[in-house]
Amino acid sequence: MRTRLVVFTLVLAGVAGCNDGSKQGSRKQAAAAAAAVTTGGGGTTVPSSGTGAPGVDAPQVTGLAPGSGPLDGGTTVVISGSNFAKSNAGQTLVLFGNAAVAATPTSDTELQVTAPAHTQAGPVDVRVVNDLGVATRAGGFTYTPRAPSVAFVPAVGSSDLATQRGTRIRLSVKGLPPLTAAAQVDFGGTAATELTLVDAETIVAEVPFGLPPGATAITVREGGASATTQGFRVQGALTYGDLVINEVLFDPGSTDPNNDGVPSAGSNQSDEFIEIVNTTADPVDLTFVVLCDQVGTTTPNPSNPIHTFPNPTTLPPGGALVVFAGGTPLEFAARHASGHAQASTHGALNLSNSASTVETLSLEDRSVFPVVLVFRAELSTPGAGISLVNRNDGQRITSNPARAADYEQHPARPHGQGTVRHSAGTKKDGSPF
Repeated sequence: MRTRLVVFTLVLAGVAGCNDGSKQGSRKQAAAAAAAVTTGGGGTTVPSSGTGAPGVDAPQVTGLAPGSGPLDGGTTVVISGSNFAKSNAGQTLVLFGNAAVAATPTSDTELQVTAPAHTQAGPVDVRVVNDLGVATRAGGFTYTPRAPSVAFVPAVGSSDLATQRGTRIRLSVKGLPPLTAAAQVDFGGTAATELTLVDAETIVAEVPFGLPPGATAITVREGGASATTQGFRVQGALTYGDLVINEVLFDPGSTDPNNDGVPSAGSNQSDEFIEIVNTTADPVDLTFVVLCDQVGTTTPNPSNPIHTFPNPTTLPPGGALVVFAGGTPLEFAARHASGHAQASTHGALNLSNSASTVETLSLEDRSVFPVVLVFRAELSTPGAGISLVNRNDGQRITSNPARAADYEQHPARPHGQGTVRHSAGTKKDGSPF
């Protein structure tokens, strides 16, 4: 709950010839100033006060270094002066404008403090307050405007030939006027396909269709001002083996690899999973990659997907992502991180539990034409509760298609009070990719 503060005027007695009683009154008044500090809403504040005449032992401020810092706060400031560490000084507070922070003097002539955040650029008075008095440095610290900046997630994107829509990139913008529906975003000079305003500092922009692969600058414009950032990459066509199907659990048996507390049984096969690994040294955008399945060994049918990845989904270098048949995967990493898990967008994977049935699983890149086959495997289940896993766990498989010789039955590994023979989202031994 916010505390309303009473405005007060502090007058410190300290003229020549003052008696001990007046000095004591001065100290009590200074202590009252320190005690008036209270927490309200976003920070610690005090009402403004006059400085009065300092007492003999009252703090004195002669300088601040540095004398400026960003609006976001965080600048380490050394305040020089005197009477900072008297034995009866009590708690020391430093006020930047009306925002106060506690400080511990490093000596009687120096104290160090971290400047708090402020709402407006420009100079503010700095006051040092303790039980012995108040010292003010008028305009002692200047808050500098934020330099325009743009941060983005994810760091790579692509676009889809069929729909000419792109990966959704979330942009966090600082140092510009508040974003509005009139904001503009371009990628290397080409306007974003679509913009979605989130708040005054956040906007989501779709990568425009037809950009050349490689590094691309992103520029945000609002109210006559602009900010440009580098480091974003437009993804080119993937090649075979850039992504591999690293592990497949056809028949979960009674295990619960998606950790949702509902083990598979009977018609509930939500714990079936397919693990995908990025074998490259760069993040890969999966937004327009499709996971397909077909019984038999004929050419996979692009119209028979079993999972399309939410926009955006990226896979970090060497990272893994798991697609479960259903359920609510728990205890997995966040999107764009290795070990992330998703439930099939088609409600099921429908992997066969029959050892005599060969299924063709494939990954297809639809962001280009013609569609690129990124990976294909022809596999059968090894039995209930046992997955097939890449013999060279997490490494590129060049066989097209990959077959049983490229995989092995998952060895047993400790899990809870027993063992399991699968490892969704991790290596065979349970360690992270």
